[in-house]
Amino acid sequence: MDQLIEKQDIRIYPNPVSDYAYIEIGFDFKEADITMYDMAGRQLQSLKTKNKVTKINTQPLIQGAYLVTIKTDDNKTANAKLIKK
Repeated sequence: MDQLIEKQDIRIYPNPVSDYAYIEIGFDFKEADITMYDMAGRQLQSLKTKNKVTKINTQPLIQGAYLVTIKTDDNKTANAKLIKK
């Protein structure tokens, strides 16, 4: 069963972002999948990380809001909104 993580355990900065954003995961994990979706639910980017802080390139994205989901190897999930300016 998936465990939902509190919002404060995920930080995205800067937010709004213009080029690169950093996603900081504030809880322990071995590996996490970070996936970015547009507001229509289309998957735009997906990457695996073992780091507490992961840098993502948002330069190709158009201005607007995006959903970032994080799922860890132990089935913890978290969602956060990213604003591209």
